[in-house]
Amino acid sequence: MKKILVIAFCLLFIILVLVSCGDEGTENSVPTTESSGGSFTPPTTVKYDYDMKEYVELPDYKGMTVSIELDEIQRAIDKYLIEYAVKSQRTTCRFGDVVNVSYKVYNYDYELETQGEDIILEEKQTGIYIGSWLHIAELEAGIAGMTEGETRKIYVDVPTNFEQEAIAGKSVVFDVTLNSVYEPSAYDNAFVKMHFEYDNKFDFEEYLKNEYVLTKLYEYFAEEIIIKSYPEKEYNEKVEKLRKTEDSFFDSNGITLDEYIMQTHSMTREEYIKYEMKREMLFYSLAQAENIAITSEMIENERTSLELYYQEQYLEKDSNLTKEQALTKAKSFVTALGYYYLYENVVFEQVDGMLPKQVETEEKAKTYKSITYTLLEREECPSYKLEQIEGEGLNGVMHDPSSNLGEITILNFWGTWCEPCKKELPDFDRIATEYADELTIYAIHSNQGFNRKACKYISDNYGESNMIFLKDVLSNPDDLYSDEVYFKMAGGENGYPYTVILNEKGQVIFSHEGRLTYSELVKILNTYAGLELTE
Repeated sequence: MKKILVIAFCLLFIILVLVSCGDEGTENSVPTTESSGGSFTPPTTVKYDYDMKEYVELPDYKGMTVSIELDEIQRAIDKYLIEYAVKSQRTTCRFGDVVNVSYKVYNYDYELETQGEDIILEEKQTGIYIGSWLHIAELEAGIAGMTEGETRKIYVDVPTNFEQEAIAGKSVVFDVTLNSVYEPSAYDNAFVKMHFEYDNKFDFEEYLKNEYVLTKLYEYFAEEIIIKSYPEKEYNEKVEKLRKTEDSFFDSNGITLDEYIMQTHSMTREEYIKYEMKREMLFYSLAQAENIAITSEMIENERTSLELYYQEQYLEKDSNLTKEQALTKAKSFVTALGYYYLYENVVFEQVDGMLPKQVETEEKAKTYKSITYTLLEREECPSYKLEQIEGEGLNGVMHDPSSNLGEITILNFWGTWCEPCKKELPDFDRIATEYADELTIYAIHSNQGFNRKACKYISDNYGESNMIFLKDVLSNPDDLYSDEVYFKMAGGENGYPYTVILNEKGQVIFSHEGRLTYSELVKILNTYAGLELTE
């Protein structure tokens, strides 16, 4: 029902004019349903009250297997977090923020290696969840660090499968202006209970999986269903309803009904009528095939549910209304929707509830690393104690970097035998000195090459440093070139230098293999850790 409600309220009057109004007056009664908002006099027969097998040949669907793409479930969750994000008090955005941006897209001039003159996409406005990679990774990364009102040119190689065909597979320039910064809500049980009325995330995700299965099934039906013919009675009713709205539609909307149908659905009027009938005939055929009976109680429950839903909508749109006044308006509106609107909602709901039970499902492993997990539910940095380096060797003092809670922590894995490591270390030292009150830096020397000479290098160059120097250990002391324990535990793979940043909760928020400069460190800390450092 919720899917139908959203469409119904947004296109309220158009839906009423084109589809719903006038259904009650055709014939007399089947199970009656009444409410204080008015009573229905349902028709003697319902729509498609035939042996639907004479009109529709359903494809075989029982026992088929539907693969649930868990990546798509996660993307759906991320999109809801975008939808319900709240305005941030910060004006500079960082990874994990939802931003509203305006942008134009220009061609890339290969000769000048800069923005070309041709506009490929005119100005658009959109919301982007930075770091979720729901849009274009290069674009999201380029937006991170922008301040409200700032405009930035971002050069992007657009993926070939990008949804906007005008730029898919091209090298382009996004001319982006950051309008506002929002912060997504934490994805937890409270979030799904507030916005979706589910008690916990598990039930909510089961709902999303169920919706995914339904979508795949309806895609299958759309391709495989065979319409033998269209019932004359229902076809003529739709023709007549559309005919009656032609003059009033133009007066209200400034375009003809046929123009509206073509703009909205890319169909002629006849194609639109058959498209709508095909959808209805599918549901009624499935209901008949599965012996689904629609009762007066089901219709009355649907009516009550709709009245409560629209009551909330009226209250949101007009704060001067009392609950009683809003409910009165809602009841009148639902009465105007008509019996058939409720009846079809119930048919659709019953079919929706039945279909997933007729098929097998398998879940495909998740590969998409959503921002929901990388930012809001990060894994904690592994706990491990390392000995501190001081003077000519180790001083016996043990440190567990993951336990440095309440403060931003930087782990810099390095070695005196590594020239890029030695070149970047002064920049880390500068950060540790200038922002000693805001963060802690652990400089973790590789076990390889650790000796008195390395200790002297540290003492001579960083004897007064605010960095804390620790020594990593080998996983196999009998093998000089075995993996080093904490380097591997913290995600190190290929080489040094390697940097990991932890937030105040000891969770990994950033990692990087290779040298970092002072300015890069400042930007990273501002973007990922939410600090406000200046170069």
